[in-house]
Amino acid sequence: MTSPADPGDQADPPARTAALDTRTSTGVMTVWVRRALFLLLGLVVAVVFLVVVSTFLPAPVNVVGATLSSFSAHLAISSLLLVAAVGWLWWRRRTWARGALVLLAVLSLAGVTVIGGRQLAMADREKADLDVGALLELSHGSASPDENVDYLRFEGQALSLSVWRQADGDGAGAPVIVMVHGGGFISSSRLEGTPPAHARWFAEHGYLVISADYTLSTDQRHLWDVTEQQIGCALAWTGANARRYGGDTTRLMLVGDSAGGNLALRAAYKGNAGQLRSSCGGTPPRVAAVSALYPVSDMAQLYANEPSRIFAERYVGGSPDQYPERYAATTPANHITPQAPPTLLTMGTSDYIVPPDGTRRLYDRLHRGDVPCDLVEVPYGQHVFDAAPGAVGTQVWRQATLRWFADHAPAGSPPAPRGPGTGAAAYGLTPAVSVG
Repeated sequence: MTSPADPGDQADPPARTAALDTRTSTGVMTVWVRRALFLLLGLVVAVVFLVVVSTFLPAPVNVVGATLSSFSAHLAISSLLLVAAVGWLWWRRRTWARGALVLLAVLSLAGVTVIGGRQLAMADREKADLDVGALLELSHGSASPDENVDYLRFEGQALSLSVWRQADGDGAGAPVIVMVHGGGFISSSRLEGTPPAHARWFAEHGYLVISADYTLSTDQRHLWDVTEQQIGCALAWTGANARRYGGDTTRLMLVGDSAGGNLALRAAYKGNAGQLRSSCGGTPPRVAAVSALYPVSDMAQLYANEPSRIFAERYVGGSPDQYPERYAATTPANHITPQAPPTLLTMGTSDYIVPPDGTRRLYDRLHRGDVPCDLVEVPYGQHVFDAAPGAVGTQVWRQATLRWFADHAPAGSPPAPRGPGTGAAAYGLTPAVSVG
C-alpha cells in the first residue's frame, strides 16, 4: 500500500512549465543576440577589408579607400582590434566562418601596414618630423582669423580677405603668406574647409597670413579671366597693407590648394614676369616662392576627367575645342618664365578629382626651365588628403612648405624691386575697410 506523496516532493506542473519556457526563451534570445553581434562584426571586417583593398585599385574604384588613407593611423588601430576580436572568437571555436573573418582582418591589417609604411617612408625622405600624437586627431580645431577686411567690390558684391597675425614676432617684420582657397572655381571660401587651419598653423610658425576670396563661377558666369586679376588685387592690397600688420613683403609667398593652387601658380608666374594685372589697380609685389597643394595644373586635363569636367566648363565656359585660348591662358605651365619663383608642388598619387599627371608635367616643365622646383607625392593620397589634420600627408606638406619658404626667402633677403614710394600710395590703392 502506497503512502500519500509528500507535498514538498511535488511541483506545480504549470509553474515548472513556465520556468522551462522562460529558460528556453532566454537561451534562444541569447543565441540570436550572439549571432547578430557576430554578423555585425563580420560586416565591419568585410567593409574594412573592401576599403583597404580598394586603395590599391585604379580610379574610380579607389575613391573611398584613398580618401580614408589619410586616416591610416585610425585604420591601423581598427584593423588591429578586429584581428584581436575575430582571432579570439576563432580560438574559442574554430569554424570556417570565423577563420574567414580572421583571414580578412589579417589582410586588412597587412594592407594598412603597406599604406602607412609607404607614407612614413615618404615622410622620412622629406625629412619631416612627425608628431605621432597628431596622427589620431580628427578635428582641425578653431582657426578663426584675427581680422576680416573688404578689399574689393565686383558687380556690387564685396570680396573679403582674412588676416592671421604672426605669433611671437621678432619685430624685424614677418614673412608673408597669401593663401588662395580651392573649390573647383565654383564653391567654397577662405573660411571653409582646411585653409583656415593651415593659415593658423603658418601664423603660429611666424608668418603673417592673408587669405583672400575671389568671385565664384556659375553655369552663367565664367570668370576665368576675372579671378586671376582679383588675386592680383589681393596681392597689391597685401603689398600696401602688410607692413601695418608687421609683415615684410620682400618675403612674400603664395599658397593655394586645388583651384586655388592654379590661381596661386598663375599669379606667381605672371606677377614675377610683370604680366599680372590687378582688378583694383596698383602693382602686385614680387613673389619669392610658391607652394601649391594638389593644384589644377592642366585645365584641359581637368575637362577630360569626367568627375571634374563641370569645374572646367563653368570656369572656362566650354570645352578645349571651343575655347583653346582660354584653356591655354588658365594652364600655369604656359606662363613659366626665367623669373618664375621657386615652386613646391604636392599631390596625392590617387587623386580622383585632379589627376596627378598634370602636376608631374608641370614639374618637368619647371625643371627643364631651370626654375627651382620640387615635387612631393603622397602615396595613396586622394584629393583634399589634408582634411585629416594630423595625417602624414598634412604634416609633410606643412613642414615641406616651411622649409621651402625658409630656403628661398630667408630673413635678410634683399628687397624685391617695386615702384617708387611705400605703402598704399606706392600701389595706387586706398586704405582697407575692416569688417570685423
